[in-house]
Amino acid sequence: MVLQNNYRNKIISQTKTVDYFQEEQRLKSKINLQKIGPTFGFNNLKADWLFLNFIQYFGDKYARKKTGYSLTSEYFATIINYDVQFIAAYLTLANANTMYAGQPEKSIAFIEQILNSASPGNSSQLYYLLWLYKAYDELFFLGDIQAAQFSYSQIKQWSEQEQPNLQNNITANYFPNPEFFNTNPDITQAQILAWSTVLPHVRDIETQQKIRKKITTLKSRLVPAK
Repeated sequence: MVLQNNYRNKIISQTKTVDYFQEEQRLKSKINLQKIGPTFGFNNLKADWLFLNFIQYFGDKYARKKTGYSLTSEYFATIINYDVQFIAAYLTLANANTMYAGQPEKSIAFIEQILNSASPGNSSQLYYLLWLYKAYDELFFLGDIQAAQFSYSQIKQWSEQEQPNLQNNITANYFPNPEFFNTNPDITQAQILAWSTVLPHVRDIETQQKIRKKITTLKSRLVPAK
């Protein structure tokens, strides 16, 4: 018990003295080195290792409360370069990059890069989920209904090879019916909610300001209730 208390006190003391912003810069430099470091042919292992580093980074709640999640995009881009088919990791990274780093535009760009490297029927069935994530970001963050409609239309094509009934399940449980896109929907309220959900996680001042500006602009479009 004494040893446990001593260890606990040591950890608490270290936590109080850590310069999280300096640590953030150290991690960024480390990621930059990984972009040019040799893999000796073990690209997949390098991607695995980087993803484990990201999980450790994301899970450091004390640091993230101070510095936020701004390095998520760096991890995302670097892992793609080593293993573009690491789909299970990209589902986590895409969600984190949008919902915690506040960078849906980058999430969409990364997903497009991944999807451009594959085709339906010859890859993991999880690819259809990337189309779903992309559609969500396009609709609820960018407000691009046309782009979201296209992404949503791809889910069936990319899922029916593995699970023919999957499209119906997605339609019923995870996304509006296809007819939704033909109704010229007003998604302003949904966009305000989406950006407002992200804002508490963002610590970067510039990104905070951009999100607040987006929310203000969206609120100005609301039609006053009669």
